[in-house]
Amino acid sequence: MKLLTQTRILVTDDNEINRRFLLSVLQHYAPQLLSAESGRQAIHLAERHRPHLLLMDIHMPAMDGLKALQTIVAAGRANGYRPLAIAVTADARADEGRRLLDGGFNAVLTKPVSGNQLITCIQHVISNGSYRERIDHGVTGEVSENEAPTAGSLPVLDEQRALKAANDDQELVQHLRRLFVDELRQTCGRLDRCLLDGEWAQAAELIHRLIASSAYCGATALAASGQMLYDSLCDENASEVARNYLEFLTRCSELQHRLASPVHQ
Repeated sequence: MKLLTQTRILVTDDNEINRRFLLSVLQHYAPQLLSAESGRQAIHLAERHRPHLLLMDIHMPAMDGLKALQTIVAAGRANGYRPLAIAVTADARADEGRRLLDGGFNAVLTKPVSGNQLITCIQHVISNGSYRERIDHGVTGEVSENEAPTAGSLPVLDEQRALKAANDDQELVQHLRRLFVDELRQTCGRLDRCLLDGEWAQAAELIHRLIASSAYCGATALAASGQMLYDSLCDENASEVARNYLEFLTRCSELQHRLASPVHQ
């Protein structure tokens, strides 16, 4: 893996669980790592350290990942600096992937991404300059409506999936779950207030942030119910929002009970 040891990588994500996951996987392959919690911080670090590769979340407050990348690229034209860039997003729609590729990204990964997928994509981008087949060939993790499993049919915690994503790093999985307990508690409180106040766009953003981090922890049922709630919020379908919110709360309760058990402490 000599290719990555010589590559300076900047990881940008406003969600601590997502950021910690990416950094934990990469630290075994790429010793030159930087991290940012916002698009503006990423711009500052890129200007100062000139990373070879950017891993960029898209949905971030104040400045999204696409705008941050385009700002970095524009600033680098004066001195010939143009980093490679991979978008890491929870939005699995093909049209969103094409929008990001057209906007300047070399590749798009859909959260949750496994450690192997991440390293493979990075190697392709560094070697070939792009990895567009992830969108064009439909391997971004998209699932059609007819194939999507219901939240009730999925396990509360999928241990095998969480370990596979983390490259069998049990310690990483447990650490992410401890962080997730706090994130889930805070998100549920804020989500309830947003829905009561009719702030559906803000509620959708909260759920969007939670989907990827729940999947990294192996909370597949919660991730699926969160996706259903997110879709109904985006569609502004009041009856579906009410139904999916109740389902989401049920999955939250199940997960919190499971994570509170001694085996997951």
